[in-house]
Amino acid sequence: MANIINNLSLYFYDFGLFFRGAISYGEYEQEDSTFIGPAIDDVAGWYEVTDWIGVILTPTTNYIYDRFENVTIGVNKIPVTPYIKYTVPGKGGRSFKLNSLN
Repeated sequence: MANIINNLSLYFYDFGLFFRGAISYGEYEQEDSTFIGPAIDDVAGWYEVTDWIGVILTPTTNYIYDRFENVTIGVNKIPVTPYIKYTVPGKGGRSFKLNSLN
């Protein structure tokens, strides 16, 4: 997923466009174009809390990701850590230490 998001962000950057969002892991159900479930609720909640342009892993997903070691993606044939711990600004002056797309 990090490779896909990285490629999309580079593509959008060429046109002066940026995107933001949250990534979650968990159960959900889909019917046609409608998605519901705990993972969707997690993403929706954290999408509204942050105040920046970027991609984060929700706290639930941070816990899962932090259990992996030596994860890299290839950017211009250079291994790069896909997510880094970053203090993400939140609405109302709050901040959150979350894994963010590098």
